[in-house]
Amino acid sequence: MQNEDELLDDFSFEEQSEQNTQLITASTGKRFLNNLIDGIVIQCFAVPIQLGMSMANDNLTSLVLTFGVQFAYYTLMESQNNGKTLGKMATGTRVVSDYGYQAEGGAIAIRSLCRFVPFNAISIFFNDNSIMWHDKWSSTIVIDEKQSTLPE
Repeated sequence: MQNEDELLDDFSFEEQSEQNTQLITASTGKRFLNNLIDGIVIQCFAVPIQLGMSMANDNLTSLVLTFGVQFAYYTLMESQNNGKTLGKMATGTRVVSDYGYQAEGGAIAIRSLCRFVPFNAISIFFNDNSIMWHDKWSSTIVIDEKQSTLPE
């Protein structure tokens, strides 16, 4: 007859799934390509707004709306598409929590806001593993989907 500890070991699903988890961060090159593709998409929406506002001599509104477009793009795309923007779809990467689970909406919103911090774009060069400030501060990472094994 099995004792209580042996029975509990048989039902340790969480430990087994975490043991199989392997998160490989996306390379700096893929992160750059993500940023380039997403930047082009954002500009497709932002440029008409900027042109309209410049004709009306309203630069402040233009700036606010441009930031709004960028915030909305990243927040909606990543929260509605399993952590993927169009750039991430093209490179086979996605945003997950630090533990490999789907990133929650609040973390994605924080990520999107942190993109406005000055020098965030070059923060990738300040540490190992291609982690940027908006990743670190939101407890998320961008992984290479083909090389990573996520928890079940």
